[in-house]
Amino acid sequence: MGIIYLVAKVVDAVADPIVGYLTDHTVSRFGRRRPWLLFGAVPFGLAFLFAMGGAAANRVGQVWVLFGGCAASGCGVQLD
Repeated sequence: MGIIYLVAKVVDAVADPIVGYLTDHTVSRFGRRRPWLLFGAVPFGLAFLFAMGGAAANRVGQVWVLFGGCAASGCGVQLD
């Protein structure tokens, strides 16, 4: 289990500077980071839907998925 966390942290350590560089050098009429947020919302929304699709098969699962999604996005929780 520890190797999974290690790999996740190494990937994060490599990806963060790359994404930071890309967002810092983005030129758009909407700003530097807003296009990344807008275009990233759709894939992350679909990933959340597919990941929680099994739990949403019944009413109790739907309530928990809705609550978890609102809590994670509303509170600014980083899920990693």
